[in-house]
Formats: sequence, structure tokens, C-alpha cells
Amino acid sequence: MITDLRSDYVYRGPNIMWGATVIVSSNQDFGGYIAYRNAIVKAIENPAILANPTGQFGFDIVGGNPTLGYGFDFAQISEVEILRAFNAAGTALTQTQLTAIHDYKVNPSNANRTTLVGSGITVDDASATALLNAMLGPAGGQLPTPNNQYINDPYETSLTRRLNNDGAAIAISPERAALVSANYQSGNYIVQTDVRPAINADNRTETWWQIRYGMEQQNGGYQSRRVMESNFFQLVPPSAGLEDKKQIIGYLHFQKLDATGADGSATRNDLLSQTETLRTELEEEYTGGVTVDYVFMEVRDASGGKIFDNANVLEARQDDLDKKYLMFGAGGEDSLTGGDAADFLFGGRTTTRSLAAKETISSTAETWNWRRGSKTVKIRRTIPHPRELSMPTWILVSLRMALVAQTS
Repeated sequence: MITDLRSDYVYRGPNIMWGATVIVSSNQDFGGYIAYRNAIVKAIENPAILANPTGQFGFDIVGGNPTLGYGFDFAQISEVEILRAFNAAGTALTQTQLTAIHDYKVNPSNANRTTLVGSGITVDDASATALLNAMLGPAGGQLPTPNNQYINDPYETSLTRRLNNDGAAIAISPERAALVSANYQSGNYIVQTDVRPAINADNRTETWWQIRYGMEQQNGGYQSRRVMESNFFQLVPPSAGLEDKKQIIGYLHFQKLDATGADGSATRNDLLSQTETLRTELEEEYTGGVTVDYVFMEVRDASGGKIFDNANVLEARQDDLDKKYLMFGAGGEDSLTGGDAADFLFGGRTTTRSLAAKETISSTAETWNWRRGSKTVKIRRTIPHPRELSMPTWILVSLRMALVAQTS
């Protein structure tokens, strides 16, 4: 069956929608960017406080460091910054507590750490959130002058600096909030992994993949955190349309199915699970509800450059020829080769939908070369659109095409 795509179809690629305007996750309204960002970090850092927001919580020892609330690490910042944060939070400290902080910062011995932990400093959700804000900084990282609220180099600020070194920038958005959380835990690791090149290539979908599977510190036991951060980042932005979704899943299925995570584990099963909703939506639009296994669309080359108008080659996986494929060409003269099952192959500016096995479609704006085995039939745009044909006429055209294929 031959149909038309929109004549105004425009390449967008997997770099779409940085900075989604709608900030939602798990059907909850977090009340804006700061609340959304904090919700990510709080759920990961100390869910016990979230479960009992009015309770009083003392120190935890994390990596040998005395840590309070949602990751407020006394070993990582100066005494001046600690006191500034407590003052901004409106939390009064006794002289005994001030002395314990001072002695620990001068000499972080086990004895002084024990004294600090036992000094009676506690936080509830409200005060722990205020300390978290002091650590993370204002939205976007631009510090006020004078700075009497935040640590000297809050994590919003350091993320902006690390990305700006490469000329990249991420606006206030769910994506940025997730990256701030990763930066809060991992520090420089976020720019030592492939997250940074993905951002520099303006490839949002690859950035999501790198957060979920590729960050180096998965080897340090942080995989569950990376998964949560990728969920908040959102694989599919709320405002993504059908064409955007097609390119997101097409990129992941075509380029990432065999990729392994930073811990060496296979990612295919989880990736297929994460894209299942996208696949189902595309099936409703393009296959009449028939279930397929993989969706392929080649929308970027290895360097991240656009290849919408190039001649793209999509082929069924040799180890999965019995699977069902949904393939999309782009704007150039494409070659789409299915496998042994009933695949759905679509050209670029024009479309061919096919249920036959082992077919190749080379698509340009006006002509398709439809190859089945060693037989080739050239189909031109002079054939009427199926919607313009009565059912008997369409059947006749189909039979004529089949006869040509058998004899050419």
C-alpha cells in the first residue's frame, strides 16, 4: 500500500525539546523548577525524611563524612559556608554546636567527628530543604551579590560552568534538574563520561541513555540513582509529537540495542521496556495495531550530525531476522531491508507500507524501487493514492504490481 506523509515533514532529530515547558513527573505537580529539582534529590538522598517531614533527624556517616539532611556534607565545605547555610535556613546553633563544627573543620579526626555527630544538631524536612538549597544554589546557578545564602560554588553553578566550557547550556527544565542531581552526587564525573559529549552534540535522547546506563559511577553502585535521574529527565518530553517520538525510539532501537552500560551489563531488555509505550503508539498509527519488535530510523551519524537528507540504509538485524520491524527512511534516497517476518517499511518524503517479507525499498520524492528477492518493480507517483481508489480498483492495481514483480 502506498500513502503520503505530510508534504511539510521536517527533520527534527533526537535533540528535540531541551527545556520542556511542562514540569511534571509521576502525575505530581512539584510547583516549579526548584521544587522539581529538590524532589529528585530528596527522594534519592534521604527518603526517610520525606516519609516523616516533621521528625527530627541527626547525622549520617556517608563515606566517612558527617552528613545531615539531604546530603549536606560537613567535610566538603568550609566552616564559613556551613554557618552561612544554617543562617540562611534560620536554624540557630548553640555555642557547643558551633565549637564542635569549628573543631571538626580544624581537625577532622575521628574524635572530633564523634563530638560533632553527638552535638545534638538535627533537621526536619523544612530545615533540611533549606540546607539543600544552599548546596544546590539558585535556578540556573547565577549567584547573588553578595552571596549570603549559598555555598561558594553550588552545584547549579558548577554544572553551568562545566557545560559552558564546551559552549553548551541547558535551560531551567526537568532535564537540567536531573543533571543537577547527578552533578550533586558525582561532581566532575558528569563531565568525564559520555554525558558531556551527548550534550555537546545536542542529542537529548543520547543524553538520557548516558544518564541511565553510561555514567561511569554505575561501577560505584549508583545505578539505581542514575535510573531515577533518567526517569525525572524524561525520555519523552511532555510536548513531544508523533514525529518526535518516532525519531526518539528509532534512534534508540537502531543505534543502542547492543550497547552495554558502564557496569558492563546488557541494556537491551530495559531499553525495550522503556520504549514500549512509544512502540505501541506508533503501531496504532502505522501498523494498524499489529505488534512489532523493533522500530528503526537512522537520524544521526556517529558524530551527531544531521543525516536527514542522506541516503540511509536500514537493515533487519542478522541475528533477529524472524522479528517484526517498523522502519522509517528520512529525506534522502533510502534503502530499507526487512527480515523474514511481516515488516512495515516506510520511505521518507513518501511512504511505502509493506507486509511482505525480505523487501527493500529505495525511496526518493517521486520514485520507489521495491525489491523482493532478485525481482524489482519501479513504482511511480502516477499511481493514485489508495484513498482515491475504489476497493475493486485497488485490488486490481495490487495484482498488477504483483505480476510485474514476478516477471521483472
